Amino acid sequence: MKIEKMNEQIEKWKAQKQAYDEQMDKKISAMERERDLAVAAATQKIFAKHHLSADELLRLKHANKEQLQRLIDFIEEEIEEPAKPAKKPDEKSEKEIENHAKEVNT
Repeated sequence: MKIEKMNEQIEKWKAQKQAYDEQMDKKISAMERERDLAVAAATQKIFAKHHLSADELLRLKHANKEQLQRLIDFIEEEIEEPAKPAKKPDEKSEKEIENHAKEVNT
């Protein structure tokens, strides 16, 4: 009897795992589609900004690896990533300022 329950539990877990895997596959493919659309939109915007024609886009189809890599590097430079503000090294936190003030007052 105990073995039967173990087998049932194993089958139940396998079914749960399969459902989870299918769900994650859907999420992954949706995110990949979203990423591809975002890259395509950014690329189109860059081509429009620099007035590149359809002929130039067709030439890319027959470009060699080096030419494509230069284009990818250029596109990556053009796509704006949110910049993180750099903390200045001489900036002190409020706690440090308070501690220094306490030391001076004592």
